[in-house]
Amino acid sequence: MPLQAKLLRFLQEKEFERLGSSITRKVDVRVLAATNRDLAAGVAEGTFREDLYYRLNVFPIHVPPLRERKDDITDLLRHFVEKISQEYGRNVYISKTAMAVLTKYDWPGNVREMENLIERLVIMADGDEIDASLLPSFLSQPGTGQSAERPLSRIEQIERKEILAALERNKWNQTRTAKELGITLRQISYRVRKFELDKLLEQYRRGD
Repeated sequence: MPLQAKLLRFLQEKEFERLGSSITRKVDVRVLAATNRDLAAGVAEGTFREDLYYRLNVFPIHVPPLRERKDDITDLLRHFVEKISQEYGRNVYISKTAMAVLTKYDWPGNVREMENLIERLVIMADGDEIDASLLPSFLSQPGTGQSAERPLSRIEQIERKEILAALERNKWNQTRTAKELGITLRQISYRVRKFELDKLLEQYRRGD
């Protein structure tokens, strides 16, 4: 709440002081704000300032989640493959069978999840094609976690190891872990459940 008051002042007065400075500086900027939270509900609950809500809500744009705009998924997948391929100096494409699986997935982590997964697939691809054998098995099971009976794919094993190492570095604090990995708290919580790391989390909390 104190930070919200400072942000409100910045938006209304168009001025601020740099950290450690007493000099007030004027600015002329346009602010674009984005959130995955229901701010109206936050106002009702008292966790978000009403005056700041209306200041930010001048021209609202609602972006539906990917599961509600399936027609965009193919274009987004191709965009990220092209972008990441260029970054790695490669020319990778997605096979038809892999594309069929990827377009049916609900993408609970939305665009950030898609970009992160595509980067991993580009890295894992031996040649220029991302085929269905590289895809994590959970992609064919929308809305569910990893089956206990089904072994993890190569990419899932790497991802689980990466998530576990990051959690241990951050003493199992999911907020700090998400920040380090560049993903949202919702995404890290999803992966903790998917890879059954919640059991290790409970052990850490108990001091086992």
